[in-house]
Amino acid sequence: NAFMSPRQAAWVDARQRASLAKFNQRPRRPANKFRSICFSLAESNMFYNFITFVIALNTVFMTSEHYDQSEKWTSTLLVTDYIFATIYVLEAILKMCAYGIRVYF
Repeated sequence: NAFMSPRQAAWVDARQRASLAKFNQRPRRPANKFRSICFSLAESNMFYNFITFVIALNTVFMTSEHYDQSEKWTSTLLVTDYIFATIYVLEAILKMCAYGIRVYF
């Protein structure tokens, strides 16, 4: 383009080449029966919606902490932190079983 500097033209060219690359290929279903079940669950819309809901709910609980809160509420928040952490660890384990460690990371 006549209105671009050589550096801008190189940037535009790099962006166009990058848009043609396929970086995020979907993982294939594993042959192992257990891993295949994990894959089906990890790829399901229900699981995705559940994790999204858990993240949103966790956000609500994290933002509800406030100055001079009662001891009971502090204990409740501590318990919910453990529950959410457990759910996130289980999600990670499920996805590692489904996709394999190399694809997961």
